[in-house]
Amino acid sequence: MTEPENFTAQQAADPSTPGQVLADIAALRPELRAAVASNPSAYPGLLEWLGSLGEPTVDAALAARAGAEQPTVVLPTLPPVAAPQWQGQATTPAAPAPAYGAPAPGFEPQAPAYGAPAGYAPQPGQPYGLAPAGAPPKKGGNKVLVIVLSILGVLILLGVGAFFAIKALIGNVTDQLEDIDVPGITEGDAYGDNAELDALWDACETEDWAACDDLYFAAPIGSEYEAFGETCGNRTEASGGSCVTDMGGGATEDTGEDTGSDEPFGYGDDATLDALWDSCAGGDMAACDELYFSAPIDSEYESFGDTCGNTAEGGAACASSTTTGEPYNYGDDATLDALWDSCAAGDMAACDSLYETSPVGSIYETFGDTCAGLQEAGTTLWCDPNR
Repeated sequence: MTEPENFTAQQAADPSTPGQVLADIAALRPELRAAVASNPSAYPGLLEWLGSLGEPTVDAALAARAGAEQPTVVLPTLPPVAAPQWQGQATTPAAPAPAYGAPAPGFEPQAPAYGAPAGYAPQPGQPYGLAPAGAPPKKGGNKVLVIVLSILGVLILLGVGAFFAIKALIGNVTDQLEDIDVPGITEGDAYGDNAELDALWDACETEDWAACDDLYFAAPIGSEYEAFGETCGNRTEASGGSCVTDMGGGATEDTGEDTGSDEPFGYGDDATLDALWDSCAGGDMAACDELYFSAPIDSEYESFGDTCGNTAEGGAACASSTTTGEPYNYGDDATLDALWDSCAAGDMAACDSLYETSPVGSIYETFGDTCAGLQEAGTTLWCDPNR
């Protein structure tokens, strides 16, 4: 995210400054909002947002902008139509009168020398620009909206079709696999039917979590072998073949190395997270919060940061409020606390609102930016997919 001090008053007033940069300036530099409101390149959505702030200097700039004279187009007066030219002599009998609405014979009206369509009036150009994080989002033109909706419609149709096609394919493959009689590891339904699966069952029962996962993947679909391996020996809910990770790690018979996932889990797995761990253990509560938000979900890193270095029960931010007087951490502001609670409960729109309305650099902002820890800080995507 752009540092506020990098913006200047010249950028705020310069018509060549992109709309996205103007939105950044308005969000991060309140003292330059009046200059942004007077900038001809400020797009309508940004002006509407500025008008909602209730700041006198900004309102005055918007009023001056609205009172500026708009160019008008004066249509020229059309020249008179030339009189019709009649053919024939006076003694020639007059031709029958033309039918109602038809031109008289020989009538050739002259085209006007200059004209403009009635009701034409120039439309002012619409500035555009992307609204950055922390400022009101850009409202694109109708053309862009139509294109985006068309693309989304096509993707939805393709996605629905692909879903049913894959579902049918999986069903066919499953039916074929169930009909295949492969000797050895794939035979048998319950304990006692297959010696190899029985051996894995016995090892899983003695808390060999790798054996539980092997039993789950090797067993026939829908068998008791599969269910026993998936539940880590009837100890947990269905794990989906992740007993090694869910039950606290495990070791292989060959190397004794950890068989968990490749993501960093505990101290020593990641130098950056180790540094945050050390700072947190030394009493740096902001480092504890950063460790919590940066660590993989359910890892020892996350637990250590969540508990403020094993000094608290967890579930609340560790850092205390700053000395600036602005709300910084949970408990400093009732409105931001309510958004925090809704965000933590899974309301992604509340996470976006918390990020937009909280002070820059605060724990409130970080919590909203990470969608309550579901994504890394600084990600450009909004938490609410419908935004």
